[in-house]
Amino acid sequence: MLEAARAGDKTALAMIVEAGDAIGRYLAVYCNILDPEVIIVGGEAVSFGDLLFDPMREALARGMLWTPPPITPDWVDNSWARKKSRRARR
Repeated sequence: MLEAARAGDKTALAMIVEAGDAIGRYLAVYCNILDPEVIIVGGEAVSFGDLLFDPMREALARGMLWTPPPITPDWVDNSWARKKSRRARR
């Protein structure tokens, strides 16, 4: 899909924009409740970069009651698994 979007395929681009918009709208709901300082997005979708993140950020901003937190991509798929809990280090 990424190759198609980069080549200008209108269907692929529309699907990515639709996904980014939907994710941004849902993030806005959660952010209005939880007020996080930052949103870290990981997984395979990160490879879509700004094709996905721009509509996500726009939808997040539209749905927020205040300034939205920054969205930061986590380019390492397993970073969540590399962090040791305090309990595991004891």
